[in-house]
Amino acid sequence: MKLLVVSQIIRCTSASVSLLGSTTIALMIIRYPRGLKSIYSRIIFGLSIFDIFQSLWILTSPFLSPSNDDDLPQGLWSRGTTGSCEAIGFIGLLGSSGIPLYTLFLTFYFLLKVKYKVDLDEFSKKKEWIFHSFIWVFGLIGATHALAKQEINPTRNGSLCTLVPKPFNCWIDDSVECTRGPNALMTGAIFLSIPLVIIFILLIVFLGMLTQYVFQQEKLIHMQANAYRVSNENDAFDDRSDTEERIPDEGTVSIVELVEKIRQEESEAMESSNIPKEEDAIEQVRNETIPNSIQNITRPLSITRQSFHQSFLYILAFFLVWSLPVYFFFASLRKSTTGVKDWFFLTLSIFFPASGFFNILIYTRPKILLLQRAHPNTRWIQRFSAVVIAGGEMPTILDEID
Repeated sequence: MKLLVVSQIIRCTSASVSLLGSTTIALMIIRYPRGLKSIYSRIIFGLSIFDIFQSLWILTSPFLSPSNDDDLPQGLWSRGTTGSCEAIGFIGLLGSSGIPLYTLFLTFYFLLKVKYKVDLDEFSKKKEWIFHSFIWVFGLIGATHALAKQEINPTRNGSLCTLVPKPFNCWIDDSVECTRGPNALMTGAIFLSIPLVIIFILLIVFLGMLTQYVFQQEKLIHMQANAYRVSNENDAFDDRSDTEERIPDEGTVSIVELVEKIRQEESEAMESSNIPKEEDAIEQVRNETIPNSIQNITRPLSITRQSFHQSFLYILAFFLVWSLPVYFFFASLRKSTTGVKDWFFLTLSIFFPASGFFNILIYTRPKILLLQRAHPNTRWIQRFSAVVIAGGEMPTILDEID
């Protein structure tokens, strides 16, 4: 009983933080002037909407599970009905099916943008809508099917309204007849678990392709840059490895000043979109004799590296959130959940609802790092608040420069 109460408190707390994070991201994108005009922002917005669905589901399920159900002797917080349980379960299934697909879409976008240099304007006009539509249609089909087949029911302790037969242990004990949703676990496998396994594999493949490309480009560009330094007798080209422009420390500043700085930098970035691609910059460095050549080839490399880092962090967050639920589901199919340790449930309660928390940290990370370079005396919470107020990830010009 103590473990049940503790795990539900942890789960609801984590879901509340995730809900706040995803709602903040969505509001940042909507409020920002360029909000939904970039592919990256639209993908993150869709991911946040589905995480809002899932967070609401995790947070409210303990209260919306049936209160007069004899199968829930330990449903301490149950105050709802079968209908309320099915309604929030529908929303939860929609969110849980959309988050993995949007994470895969996001990683695929980074791969197209960084490695294959796809024309993003053309992709946005002709193909992007197909991905968004598929994610919504797939989720709605799965949730509607589960609702029609009465496969959305409370778990054993009323913690979640999800894809389980009723009574809860009927698929484990052959002597107990399933009165609702006898095929619920099969539906869960088709619309959730099997797609999750496939997405896990594809994310690893995409990450490997991105990693290989980034390291190849770094090696190539550094070779060209070093060759240029050796051939140039100008002392300005010494052995410095850091060729990025260093922003001087401007001392302690307020959040308002940080916000103004972000908006000014964004305006300047949008006015200058003549940054060359890697291949063009490498060819250019062979012919130029001005010191600006090194910066011309390392700037796009920095952008490529930043895209790789963002993609890696989103994938890492996805694995932290979804690895344990997938394991638990397949353990349920093997009828072996009784041997699962207490620490597993507590860890699951912490990480499974935390997708929105991880996403907002990753989404705001690039600009927070830039502000840290400019204002090292400020605290992290000041930089984070400034980025949130100013509207999010930076630079948003990334979609246009490729």
